[in-house]
Parts: sequence; C-alpha cells; structure tokens
Amino acid sequence: MSASDIDVDDNQVIDIPNLRHLDLASIHESVVKLSFTIDGEKGAVGSAFFVVIPDSPYEVIFTAGHNLYTDTKNFTTDVTVFLPNPNPRSATPISISIPPEQIKVAADYMDDPTNYEADYGVILLPWNGKDPRRGFGFKMTHALSQLRGEANVSSYRAASLPGRPVMSTGLILVDECTENQLVYEATTEKGNSGAPVWIAYNTDEIAVVAIHNRKPASGSTGSRGSRLSPKLLREVYVWSGLDTKKKIRAQNISKKYRIAPPPSGLYMTFGGSGFARLQRGTGTEFDVLPTQVASIGGIRYALAVGEQWVKFSVEDQQAILVDKLVESCLFTKKTMQNPLLQPHIAYIALEGKYLLKMDGSKFQPHDPPNFQRSGISMTTSQNPFIQVTFEPYIPFSLLVTPATETKEAGSHSASECCPACGHVL
Repeated sequence: MSASDIDVDDNQVIDIPNLRHLDLASIHESVVKLSFTIDGEKGAVGSAFFVVIPDSPYEVIFTAGHNLYTDTKNFTTDVTVFLPNPNPRSATPISISIPPEQIKVAADYMDDPTNYEADYGVILLPWNGKDPRRGFGFKMTHALSQLRGEANVSSYRAASLPGRPVMSTGLILVDECTENQLVYEATTEKGNSGAPVWIAYNTDEIAVVAIHNRKPASGSTGSRGSRLSPKLLREVYVWSGLDTKKKIRAQNISKKYRIAPPPSGLYMTFGGSGFARLQRGTGTEFDVLPTQVASIGGIRYALAVGEQWVKFSVEDQQAILVDKLVESCLFTKKTMQNPLLQPHIAYIALEGKYLLKMDGSKFQPHDPPNFQRSGISMTTSQNPFIQVTFEPYIPFSLLVTPATETKEAGSHSASECCPACGHVL
C-alpha cells in the first residue's frame, strides 16, 4: 500500500450557510467593469474582480479569458479597467489602461478557445507593498468539494456604472459540476462574463469559487464558470510572480534545548518514498502554494510535489504524499513574535495547535551523506526543531514593484499610482 492510498478523504460535501450579515457595498468594491476592442469592434463590455493573492508583487484582477482573447486567436485591445471614483462628489470613474504585458490568458484556452473550462485570464496591477490588497478571499479545496446551496454572481451590464454591479443568485447544479467548472442557476447576460461567482463561506464571510464565463449549455439551465481549482490557481501564481519553489530546512532557536542542526542543513525529503523523512545537505523542492485567504483563518498554504500534495497526519505522526488536496494538507506560516529579528524563521502550524517538528537527533556520525532517517512528527510542545526556513529565503520587499510618480485622477496607465486611493495602478 502506498502513502497516497492512506486515509485519503473523499470529496467533502459543503452545505453553503445563509449569511447573517451581508455588506454588499464592501463586496462590490472588488468587482470592476472592463471595456475592450474585440476584432476591431470597440466598446465591448465585461466584468472582472480583484482576488487577494498573497506574496505577489501585483494586485490581481480575474476575468473571463474571452474578454482578453478572441475565438479567432487574437488578443483584445484597448483593455480598460473602470473603478468608481472614491470622491463622492464626482461621477467620473477612474479608468486604467492596461498594457499587453500585464494581460495573461490560460494556455489551454489560447490553444483551444472552445475549451470553456479554461476560459479565464488575469490583469496584473503593480502593488506598492504597503496598502491593503483589494479583493475576494478564496479556498482552493472548494473546487474539490461538492458545494450544495446558492451561488451569487456580481456583475456589470453594459449600462451599469462603475461601482454599481448587479447581483443574481441561483442554486448550484451539483451533478453538472466538475473539478474545473461550476454550474449554477443564477441568471446571467451579456456583459456579465468575468464576474465573480461567490458563496457564503460561513455566516459572516464569503469566498469566490469561480469566474463566470458561459451561458447554459444545451439542455441545461445552469450558467457556467471556471472554478478556482488547483490547476487554475497554480497557473495564476506563475503569472503573479509568486516565489514558490522552496526546500524546508530545520531550525532550532530554543534557548532551553541547544541542539544545533548539522552545518550542511537538515531538510525534509520524499526521495524514493511517499513518506517524509529527513536528510542532511539537501531535500525535496516543494511548491509552497497559498490555498486559503480569509479574514477568519487567515492565509493558509499547502506543499505540492509535482501533482501530489503533502498531507500532515497528526494521528499517525507522519507527513505523506497524497494525490488530492485535502483539509489536512493546509497549514499556516507562523512567524516569530518579533519577525524583524529573524524574518527567515517560521513555524508550520497545523490544526489543533500542532506544529511540525523535524528532529534530526537520530543521525549518527557514520551515516553516509545521502542517508535518510525518520524524525518528522507533530507536537504541541515548545520542543527543539519546531522552526523551519523556507529556503531560499527571499525578503518580500525584493519582489515588490516600486510605485512610480502619479498623474491626475481620472485616467492612468497600469504602472501608475492612483492618487485617489493610494494603490499602485
């Protein structure tokens, strides 16, 4: 029996709750209107929305691929994002002209524009690294779950003013959904493509689950959207400049247990096995991927090795490779109480207040250089070797695109800063 066969969760069924409190104006601050020229015809309208992508030097706007790339395999031109003017005395929207290099479209859609599951793209706006990121939160595992209940679509009609999207609601058609496509009975129309499809995540919070992009298929009553699946989000992370390739190196800063790791380093490895072990000198290179952004629960990550995921089993005291992302794969990067002193040091915090421990004390002087030993466990105690470094460590400040000088409000290029809201555009 392989590690991937052990305790792999089935698709989780999620009954979408009813929201107790809905600040619709706040939700719709993240929904924007697009205009563009498609195959020479000016004035086409679409919808789009900000999504918070942690660790990116950009603010990221999601939209339908066909708003950016045509059936004739040409990019649309004159792409412009319209934001409401934060000055309540002005009805003139802020318009942002998007240069071609800040537009990305799914590779599968560019190969085949009839691949509707891949009908998505993004617009990248440089972020100054200081102001709060705009956008919806998300949870990657939603795409691997059976969502039961209502989905909402917040979108623009052709005549809608920026900042005044309309909302439509309908049941999710569970039997018609796939991992990469959500089907829902919310009413949609021209101009809605690229809008966020969102659900109540708990009674006071929402999460975006798909990008609306297609009317109902023949014989169906459900509109369609590309789900924020692992496939979609991993492609977005590449476009968004995330620094994901990391090895995990054990650290020990305990003053009580002064046990030094070997000079060559102590690393987590899956070399030749589906079970995590420890190795000196080098280890497995992981993709450290954001999997959840929420005001409740914060930012959580998962480790990917190719198409597999690392699952942390507290019950078995093991980290194993599994074929599907499940809840027990998710962790929080917990920093030191004063992260400025040792910014490269972190904890891998799991559910139930458990921390990952990488104990290399079983290594012997006569062990060969590439020898692997056990030593992975989960603990709630302040033991040695509960700190790690995601290596190579690169300060986020080196990834952020600096703001440039600004011009007057009303019209901007995507590399400029909006004086009305303070964000780099």
